[in-house]
Amino acid sequence: MIGFDRPLRPSWIYKTLNIIRPGTLISEYYTPFEDITRELTGREGKRKVRTVLFRSFIYSVQRDTKMVENSPFIKWAQRFDLNTLIPIFFAKLLMDYDVLRFASSKIAAYADNSSLLNTNHFMNKVIQEYGDRDVVHRSLRSFFKTLEYFNLARKVTPTEIEISGRYSLNKEQAKMFLQLYSICYLKSKMVDLNHLESSIMMYFRELPVQSTAREFHGISWEYIREPSREILLMK
Repeated sequence: MIGFDRPLRPSWIYKTLNIIRPGTLISEYYTPFEDITRELTGREGKRKVRTVLFRSFIYSVQRDTKMVENSPFIKWAQRFDLNTLIPIFFAKLLMDYDVLRFASSKIAAYADNSSLLNTNHFMNKVIQEYGDRDVVHRSLRSFFKTLEYFNLARKVTPTEIEISGRYSLNKEQAKMFLQLYSICYLKSKMVDLNHLESSIMMYFRELPVQSTAREFHGISWEYIREPSREILLMK
């Protein structure tokens, strides 16, 4: 996916996943989605938000472009509460958008010691290094707001945000993360635990990789541990 065109709230994602049902037309949920995003004004704005959300959390995890198929996200939304899934939703956005991963890889370099980030300066630097001014401008503007919605940043001034949070995952959340990483990011059944993408991992304070790998060995994957590597082979 190229441009991250609109910010997302985790509650919008969760509520959408809780109303959609496999075997129904995706278009049936256009009107209910407008109720979910009632904080927004304007039909066109809601349509653009819907496009971003549906693209990441419906279309990208199924083959059919018209009917809802069962997916890990639908199952997880039925089983877990919103707070449990917030880090997983955020990880999916990073997995989907190269421009967000690129920007994330630069945040530590451009934030000062207090974790303050001058958004205008940062955006200009990313444009210089990444290119594609329009895509970067739209994507980062939406990303900064999304960081606030996901409790990873707070706005300090009109041109500054503080990167103020990182996620700690339990083993169940870590299992979901690793399954998603395999399916949606690597698109491979093999996950090298020693080389997880740093631009995604920077938002996680604690991710119990090894203990999770051991706990779900033989259930969700095969855990192969050798002196030179640790890998998961997904089932």
